[in-house]
Amino acid sequence: MTRPGRLAAFLVSLAVFVALAVKLFRGPDAPAEGPILVYCAAGLRTPVEAAQLSFGGKVQLQYGGSNTLLANAEVSGKGDLFIAPGETRRRSRRSTISCGRT
Repeated sequence: MTRPGRLAAFLVSLAVFVALAVKLFRGPDAPAEGPILVYCAAGLRTPVEAAQLSFGGKVQLQYGGSNTLLANAEVSGKGDLFIAPGETRRRSRRSTISCGRT
């Protein structure tokens, strides 16, 4: 390999190395600016509002019946967390959801 060929190969290798290093070692992407959307069973309003205070208002709460909230989440495609009142309702609804779209 000639001297100019070696130099070109070195520069290409260096550029690939720098690009990989930047991609691998850069910080994580910035989190979403909007509030966290939480669907919560109406019976759990008091403890969830207390938890909301610890997040400094960066949580948007939507209360209602479990089946209504799940339907809203499925239709809108939005929501970060669903808090159900008990294990029994969640199990029966989970089997219904898992049979639907994925």
